[in-house]
Amino acid sequence: MPLDALRQGDLGPYSVIHRIERVVFGTLLLALTLAFFVVLWSELAGRRQAFETQSRVWLAGLAVQLEPSMQFMDALAAAEFASQARRYPHFQAITVFTSGSVFSAGGEPVVRFQDLGQMPIRSIEEALPTRGKHPLEPSIVIRQPIQGPTGDLGQVVVRLGTEHLWSDFFKFAGLLGFATAIAGVSAGFIMRKMLRKLMQPLLVMQQTMAEVATSSDYSRRVQANGLNDRDEFAHLAQGLNAMLAQVEARDALLAQSNQTMLALKNAAERAAESKTQFLSTMSHELRTPLAGVIGLLKLVLRDSTLSKPDQERLQRARTNAETLMTMVNELLDMAKIEAGKITIEHIEFSVFAVVDDAVALLAEFAEEKLLDLRLEIDSAVPQWLRGDPVRIRQVLINLIGNALKFTSTGSVQVVVTRAPMSDAVDPQPGELVRLRFAVIDTGIGIEAKALDRLFDRFEQADSSTTRRFGGTGLGLAICKELVEMMDGQIGVDSRLGHGSTFHFELPLLMCQDPAHEVGVSRDASKYSLEVLVAEDIDTNQLLVRSLLEDQGHRCTIAADGEQALHQLASGNRFDVVIMDIRMPHMDGIAATRHLRSGRWGELSFPEPNLPVIGASANDSGSDRRACLAAGMNDLMGKPLEEGPLRRALHSVVEQRLAEGVTLRDKLLTTENLVDDLRPRLLEMFGTAAPERLQQIEAALRVDDWDAAAMVMHSIKGSAAYLWPDGALTRQAAEMEELAEQRRSDDFRAALPKLRAALDQSLRQG
Repeated sequence: MPLDALRQGDLGPYSVIHRIERVVFGTLLLALTLAFFVVLWSELAGRRQAFETQSRVWLAGLAVQLEPSMQFMDALAAAEFASQARRYPHFQAITVFTSGSVFSAGGEPVVRFQDLGQMPIRSIEEALPTRGKHPLEPSIVIRQPIQGPTGDLGQVVVRLGTEHLWSDFFKFAGLLGFATAIAGVSAGFIMRKMLRKLMQPLLVMQQTMAEVATSSDYSRRVQANGLNDRDEFAHLAQGLNAMLAQVEARDALLAQSNQTMLALKNAAERAAESKTQFLSTMSHELRTPLAGVIGLLKLVLRDSTLSKPDQERLQRARTNAETLMTMVNELLDMAKIEAGKITIEHIEFSVFAVVDDAVALLAEFAEEKLLDLRLEIDSAVPQWLRGDPVRIRQVLINLIGNALKFTSTGSVQVVVTRAPMSDAVDPQPGELVRLRFAVIDTGIGIEAKALDRLFDRFEQADSSTTRRFGGTGLGLAICKELVEMMDGQIGVDSRLGHGSTFHFELPLLMCQDPAHEVGVSRDASKYSLEVLVAEDIDTNQLLVRSLLEDQGHRCTIAADGEQALHQLASGNRFDVVIMDIRMPHMDGIAATRHLRSGRWGELSFPEPNLPVIGASANDSGSDRRACLAAGMNDLMGKPLEEGPLRRALHSVVEQRLAEGVTLRDKLLTTENLVDDLRPRLLEMFGTAAPERLQQIEAALRVDDWDAAAMVMHSIKGSAAYLWPDGALTRQAAEMEELAEQRRSDDFRAALPKLRAALDQSLRQG
């Protein structure tokens, strides 16, 4: 049951009290109903029995009167006496039978009377004692022997109606039903009151539990006032209070434990921060003199006059110094990883240069060990990628260094290939490629049981590795952390005595060759594009056309998304579409979706992947996400400006040239169309302003807020070109928002301000 219902005292139809009430009231109703019908049945049977007893007394007197007639075989006299039965109330029929052969040999009746519509009693069998005994039968049949001095003279049988019993019975049933109903309602009311009073402690406990659950205040207790100590509810309340006391104690203990844990956590974080700071400081203090020592040792080793023993000693000192430098770097990197201070960059780099640098850095070490260090880069690997070259180089240096360290004879090979994945066979700039870097050596190999823990911290293949080859056991763990931070995977394939292959895969974004980009950008200004502009506002159409033609491009105007789709399907060639987001009939997002699908109704589009640049006065994050999700290539804010538009179209030129499209040379212009644009825009806006106001009034009359918002959007877009920071632009933007929110009163109240701002702007020009 919801806590709100408990707090409000709403027990609900499935509460225990209601269920008990249903059982009790149902039992009471059943008992009263059974008692009602039993009493009715008994009353009906009693009334019938009384009537039958009374009738038998009467019939016995009639039999006495018939005795002389039957004794002297006087049929007429018998008939006269029998006819007197017609005067008896509720009479239906009478039959007098002879005994044996007194009147006839077959027991034929000598006298028969009956009321009209009643069935006669034809034989003695009809007067058996079993008939007429059921209380619900409409009549009763009574027989009485006629006794004479010499014995049984015959029988008289009568049938009497019982209709009068039913009228009295129904009156009695009504009174009994009324009394039963009064008794039932009174008993139910009393039982309900008693049950509610009896269950009140349970409701109190229920309310207390609801309050505890809502407030989490375990100090609350059930008030057991008025409860008998031996009552079950009192025991339940005591148990509930004991449970709440235990929960309160445990909650206090848990809160204390949480405070202790929080203090320990803060202390641990401070200790970790101090450790990181300490390692950073110490590593800096250690690396500075170590770098000097290593540099001096390199200079001394170049001295050809040194004896061979001196060279060996100095070389050993240099090796130890470089090993110490590696250990210091690994400890610092691990501390940074633990502290979350390592960030992955996403910059353009040459993967060829990164791999070459890593191999060249360790080439001298390979020569010293007389090992063959080779580099192979597959021809399918693109050179320019976007990622973190520093971390990729670090992982490669670590893996190559390990391979050289654990290889005594043979070679170490570095191989870079395209990893199998679902990307395109010939990826283009902007697409993801997955590269696989592998370092293959002919060294000592690794046991299979050690492979699973090889990338754990402070783990090496066996305990003797540190003594034989040195190291901290952190290098591979750092590599794993860095690769996973770059959304990659790292692994190893090895057999003891057969060398090892360490490999990792990274998803990287392919980039354009910078040299090629410079060349294209330099030449982009020489080409002219066929631009389709989907814009519904005439002033905006004029401005965009002027901007495009001023930059040497050709322009075709479509008033909405539908017209734009018809233009794209007409066979006319276009290089790019500038699509307004909000237009009547069909907006720019819907039109872009249809274009990307390749068909719309009966229209088919020869270039569904044509570049589409959106234009919106609300250049928000949600608009940008919606445009990109629909398939647009970019989104520009309105009013369009010359600089951003030029850069966007330069990108389109580069894309079209890369696709092999032949572009025309730019149009030669002898005047700056933009300088002459404002008077034309102002004239067009002033002409269209009254019509815009009429459209607003028409929309308000039918509460068409979508149309009102569209008109305000048009006014705002046009005003933004003429008065970017003017009162009309601000007022139109505010009223567009009011229309979108269906705020009728505020919108109507702002109409005079709009008219005033419009008049003032047109007067100022």
